[in-house]
Order: sequence, then structure tokens, then C-alpha cells
Amino acid sequence: MSKNLNKIIAICVFLIINLAATDAQQIKKTQILILGTLHLNKTKNIESKQLNRVLDSLSKFNFDVIGIERMPVELLKDIQHRDNPEWKELFSYFEEDIKTGEFYQSRCKINYRNAQLIIDSLLNKEILSEFDRINLVKASLCSYDPWTALLHYHFIQNKVIIDTNIVALMNSYNKSLNEINTIGVNLSIRQNINRLHPIDNMQDETILLHDFPEFLNDYEESQERIAGLLNNPFYQKMDSIQFNCIQKGDLYEMYKFLNSYEYMNEDKKGQWDIWFKTNFISKSDRSRYSLWEMRNLQITANIMRLVAEYPEKKILIIIGASHKSFIERHLKQMSDVKLIEF
Repeated sequence: MSKNLNKIIAICVFLIINLAATDAQQIKKTQILILGTLHLNKTKNIESKQLNRVLDSLSKFNFDVIGIERMPVELLKDIQHRDNPEWKELFSYFEEDIKTGEFYQSRCKINYRNAQLIIDSLLNKEILSEFDRINLVKASLCSYDPWTALLHYHFIQNKVIIDTNIVALMNSYNKSLNEINTIGVNLSIRQNINRLHPIDNMQDETILLHDFPEFLNDYEESQERIAGLLNNPFYQKMDSIQFNCIQKGDLYEMYKFLNSYEYMNEDKKGQWDIWFKTNFISKSDRSRYSLWEMRNLQITANIMRLVAEYPEKKILIIIGASHKSFIERHLKQMSDVKLIEF
């Protein structure tokens, strides 16, 4: 009896192992790395070369897709037609990009829809010629996407044949030290990625100001209490790491820290959990926290749209470090996603 029982157990174990192996082979999850970053164009003494080791480290992942902290055009165009002053102020931050897109639509005689069709058609080609790259620059500008335009502009050797207005515009964008350019564009060039995808949704503060105007009054009246809550030694550590990395000319260790569990936990407690302790009479402090969660849920939804478009690929999301813990918490619930670490 015992011999038969042992045989049955052995067969069951064999079947379980093989079924698990088969499932593992069939289900290849989409891998996502959320790279928390400082907003580099607001940070003093930053130079592009200080990110070389960060780029070297990211290059080892061989990403297929890169998402950046910009809002999709469809959302921007929607916001453009909202009449309230708070929405007009939000749109003003992106108005120049929209005006630039409209200018090149008129100049190149390509509307937004046709620009998208041109981009999709060209990116289906295995090899892009210099002429293709020029058309991609134009079409990207006409679809309000200057960063994808800049990406393809870098590949064009004979820039004399390009519209001088476009050359001047691309050179101005190339001088930007923000993380979209210094990390997103430069890594895309290294890894032959042909498009940068917007994944942000910045409506939270505008909704706060429009729907909860009492927040500002309560905030002003609570300055002393809030200052005490924000007095966290953790941020002194962050400043010290940032200063030392800039002095050494290498931001790698700063990025390792920004993407550590220590930073995520302490930053969440320091910046966001305080809204449970401020005790505003209007409860608008709780509204502030809820709207921040809303924004991160919306960003996560935009990332999942990329997952739908690029199943089983490797996706890099470049976004402000304060978002990382929130987005990762939401993505961990997704069955078809595997988070990877910087």
C-alpha cells in the first residue's frame, strides 16, 4: 500500500511542477520600472553629464517603452475649453506647446489626426531613413509632442535641409535640463525607442482650488502647525545626499536613494500623511490627500493603457519621486504587471 501511495504522491508532485512550469511559460507579465526623480530643471547646479551613470544603469534593462510626466493631448485640449480661471491657469502651463503645435499644423498643412496617422505609419517601418526622421519631427510637432520630435531630430545628420524654425525650436528644447530630456530622450536614443508617451494627470490641485476654496485660508492659518509637521530630519538627509552627488558630478546615488523603500516611506509620511494631522475645520486637508490619491490612480490608469498597448514589454515611467510609492501600490494589484527596481 505504501509503495502505491508513494507512487501516487510522486505523480501528483510531477504534474503540479509541470503545470506550474507551463503556466509560467504561457504568462509573461509586462515589466514596469517606476523611476522616481527630482524635477531637475528646478534643481540648482545640475548638468546633463551628471546623469551618465543613471543612464548606463537604466540601459541594462533594455526598455521597449518610456512614459513621461506630461498630460495626454486629449486631456489638454479638454482643459483648454474650460472657462473657470483655475482651469485657465492650469492650461497656461501648457499653452506654449499647444500654440507651437497649431503653428506647425498651419505651416506643414498637417492636422492633428493626419499627424498621428503619419507617425503610426512611419513607426511601423523596421528601418527609418533620414527623410522618415524629418517627417516624424514635423508630424510630432503637429501632434503637440515636442519631445518625440526632439528624439528623432537627434538622428538627423544633415540638419541643413530642415526648416530653420524647427532647428531653432529643437535646439531650444535640447538645452532643457528637465528629466524628460536628460533621461527620457537620451535613453530613447540609446535604446532605439521611437516615441515618448505622456502618462500624467495634473488636475488635482486645480480641482482643490476650484471646489474647495477654503483650503487656502485654512492652510494660511495653519502655517505654524504645518511647519512643525514638516520638520523632518529625513529631508536634511535628502538634501545632504543631493549636495554630495552634485559636488561629485554623479547623481547615481541620489537616484538610488530617491527610489529606495526608505525614501518612499518617509516621503509619504512627511508630505502626505500630514494631511491626517492638520485638522482643518473645513476638512479640506482630507480633500487634498484624496485628490492626490485620485491623481495617482489616474496616472496608474494611463500606465495600464500602455500595458494594454505593449503587453509583455518592459516599460520605464519617469515621474516625480513623490508619486512612486502610490503608483507602485496600485500597480501591485494588477495581475499582468511585474514591478522591477532601479
